[in-house]
Amino acid sequence: MAQQNHVRRRRVRFGQPGEVAEEAGRLLKNGYERAGQWSLAQVCEHLSQTVEASIDSVNGFGGFLLPVWQRFAAKPVLHLMLVTHWIPAGVKLPAGALPTCGDDAEAVGRLKRAMETLEGHYGPWAKHPFFGRMSGKTWKRYHLIHSAHHLGFLVPGGSTEDIGRA
Repeated sequence: MAQQNHVRRRRVRFGQPGEVAEEAGRLLKNGYERAGQWSLAQVCEHLSQTVEASIDSVNGFGGFLLPVWQRFAAKPVLHLMLVTHWIPAGVKLPAGALPTCGDDAEAVGRLKRAMETLEGHYGPWAKHPFFGRMSGKTWKRYHLIHSAHHLGFLVPGGSTEDIGRA
């Protein structure tokens, strides 16, 4: 599934973690085209890593945090993201946070398990590396928006359909 430059990113919106897992499973079953750089495996691994780190209040994101003043400046960005359901594309990640998995089925399975864990997790929560401390409700909203952002770059079978409550 080589990247197709003509494929347009779709708008995706999720209401529950189970919907994220369902969409990943649908992409695995029916195939997809890329509107971005990452494969389904890479997207699912990245999303799984983020969910797993957020619910690991001891190890979390490996101690990586922006300086306090930058996290303070990031708060309005978080608010805007939660209101608009939009995350800018092309945000650079630290090298250690880049996904490496190449097996779509394995990565989708991991994402399904992560979403099941997220659904039933009520804290404690780790600090987000950019946004700092967030409530469980905010973390769950963040994960749904973050998942929609990344899965929107994978288009089922050449379709440009949008899914969810756009």
